[in-house]
Amino acid sequence: MFLNVARAQMAYFIPSERFSSSLISSICQDSQGSLWVATDYGLNRFDGYAFQTYLHEENDSTTLQANVVVCLLCDADGRLWVGTNRGLDRYDHATESFRHYPFPDGLHPRVTSILCARDGRLLVGTAGYGAFTIDDDERVVPFSLAEGASYFSRFFEDSRGRLWRSGFDDVITMREGDKLQNFHSQKGVPMGFVELDDCLLVACQHGLMSFSNGRMSVANIDMSVVAGKDVNFSTVTANSDGEIYIGTRGQGLYRISSARPRRLEQVELSAYGIDANTAKLRAAMFDGEGNLWMACESKGLLLVPQRPEQFRSWSFEAQGIR
Repeated sequence: MFLNVARAQMAYFIPSERFSSSLISSICQDSQGSLWVATDYGLNRFDGYAFQTYLHEENDSTTLQANVVVCLLCDADGRLWVGTNRGLDRYDHATESFRHYPFPDGLHPRVTSILCARDGRLLVGTAGYGAFTIDDDERVVPFSLAEGASYFSRFFEDSRGRLWRSGFDDVITMREGDKLQNFHSQKGVPMGFVELDDCLLVACQHGLMSFSNGRMSVANIDMSVVAGKDVNFSTVTANSDGEIYIGTRGQGLYRISSARPRRLEQVELSAYGIDANTAKLRAAMFDGEGNLWMACESKGLLLVPQRPEQFRSWSFEAQGIR
């Protein structure tokens, strides 16, 4: 018999008062180790010691294009890309300024996803205007990924070089070379993509889908831990060891067991200042040290050390973080 509850883990909580807004939409780590936090009112940077906020200023073209920051990406060259509700920006570390990338025809779309593909292309997804890329002259130009699709909530490239896309419905699109295929989720709107074994795993609002051998189907994972519960999955991420963690909207954190047969198990979190097991998790990522960061809706950030000994030098108490 298997236990469906993982061992309890200690977490550190950074309250929303430290950020420019409590509504966090995305988090990422740059090449210098700083953590960037996107909110609906500004962009925040945490270097482990201090917080800094970046806001749009009407008469300064080197500031953010807009204060509603939707998504973030640090590419292979260490450049930080910022998607806002008015377009795409890139942060310049040397000058601490932002470069704006105008879209064709004077568009100012809401940028909802950014992906750096293996071939070096930057792919930019929007809400209602399709997908774009940046050409050799650093111009934003249309990119054909899914015929007729205008909403690109999420991008993903798997280890075989296949591009995946999802929007605000149950359609999942795969591009392999010049071939396009559409699949339909049986578990609600797709919320994220990761790879598990030889399969692509799609975390959807109400369950898990899996793509293998040319077929999309409900994932063969024991979900008994959430049986009879109205669990709403919201985000998924994987670390360098292939461990997969899945966040929910108010039902805590789960992960997929490393042992076979695969099963979903709940991760019990203990953090001072928040009930982490009922938090609504909006975004999650692993940093370069293998530690898990999660954005909690209207609450703040949770840090779950995966290798605690590497964090003994971090003085959270000295920073007033408890």
